[in-house]
Amino acid sequence: MRYRIGWILGCFLIVVFGCEKSRNSDSRNAVDNKLLQKGKAVYIANCAACHHTDPKQNGAIGPSVAYSSLELLQVRLLEGKYPVGYVPKRTTKIMVPLPHLRNDIQALHEFLNQ
Repeated sequence: MRYRIGWILGCFLIVVFGCEKSRNSDSRNAVDNKLLQKGKAVYIANCAACHHTDPKQNGAIGPSVAYSSLELLQVRLLEGKYPVGYVPKRTTKIMVPLPHLRNDIQALHEFLNQ
């Protein structure tokens, strides 16, 4: 009888704590997915015309931007420059700063690094 109670209690704890972790994981995935979708919308509206609709592809004007670092996105979008020591993929100076994207850089980073 004692073993049965221990077994039932153990199963109960696994179910309770396992479900709690799953709920937290689902909530985090929903937030990540929302950020990812926002980043995709920002990219399509502001970047795709020059860089290609697929960020892994080179565009007619701009290079592939997939896997860009957060630092590169911040400096390039806000200041129109490159981080110290960064070697650009193309030498054109066509891209202008896009400071209106200040609050969307994290979402854009999430999309580009998915």
